Amino acid sequence: MNAYHDMYQELVATPACEYKRLPDGIHEFILHVSSHLAVDMMYEHLHELYRAAQPDGVFRSLVMSEKTNMPVAYTMQRTRAFYAEFPKRPPSRTAIVARKDSTLWGLVDAALKMASTKEVVRFFAPQQRAEAIIWLYS
Repeated sequence: MNAYHDMYQELVATPACEYKRLPDGIHEFILHVSSHLAVDMMYEHLHELYRAAQPDGVFRSLVMSEKTNMPVAYTMQRTRAFYAEFPKRPPSRTAIVARKDSTLWGLVDAALKMASTKEVVRFFAPQQRAEAIIWLYS
């Protein structure tokens, strides 16, 4: 076939957001497309995980958004709704791996600092995935 067909087949076979639980207990979300669907899928996973989370533990997550930008306004809307639904959530550490030029970095960082003291979020460049995982346990 041709290159467009191959790209289409890959796109159709890849979910908008992929979830993995890493062996060390970190919850990894890989966003493959910049869409409301990807954010919705991530929050569907988070709802399930937070319902089962231990209130005295630390929830650690790694969000890989290195190939695409998350829709910032929609992500913040979903985050506020999530916080309202889980007011007694455990503390969390989230490492977001995103492109340096992403508007996501500054906007989400500022919004989360104003919204909550339970969440600690830090941004990392795409080549810093290993450092992000080490930070999650620091």
